[in-house]
Amino acid sequence: MQPTPRFRVLSDRIPRVLVFVYFCRGLSGNNGGKAQTLGLHRDINVPDPQPAHQQDADAYWADKIAEVMRDQFGIKPKVNTYSYRTPYPPAYDLIPLPNRYKVPDFTKFSGQDDTSTVEHVNRFIIQCGEATNRDELRVHLFSSSLSGSAFNWFISLPPNSVIT
Repeated sequence: MQPTPRFRVLSDRIPRVLVFVYFCRGLSGNNGGKAQTLGLHRDINVPDPQPAHQQDADAYWADKIAEVMRDQFGIKPKVNTYSYRTPYPPAYDLIPLPNRYKVPDFTKFSGQDDTSTVEHVNRFIIQCGEATNRDELRVHLFSSSLSGSAFNWFISLPPNSVIT
């Protein structure tokens, strides 16, 4: 049975994309810019860039993959949307709360009333109870005690800028 013309055109294009994606993921190793597909040993000359930083390399390859997908298939990638990253390390979210601990309904601090920051932090520590034994848990729970401009300040801190 012969494949339909549409399938044949698509199947002719897929190996090129697979080779490119396979190379981009680094699964082909450093073989001088030649990539091998999954079991298909096709040598294709692919540029071997040497960007200075990993982020630059990721952005470069993301752009290249998007370009191939757009050119070969007419597929446009989604526009990157803003994604929130906590100002503390992601590992802090993985620390379990104490057994049978119930997260309290914290007194909110907005910075707009007469409550001082020292008073708020002390109240927060008292409300945390047994979770205050670990600094990481306090940092993790702290955003729950903020509102308004104080919360906006907290979420605007750079990722990994709050470390205990």
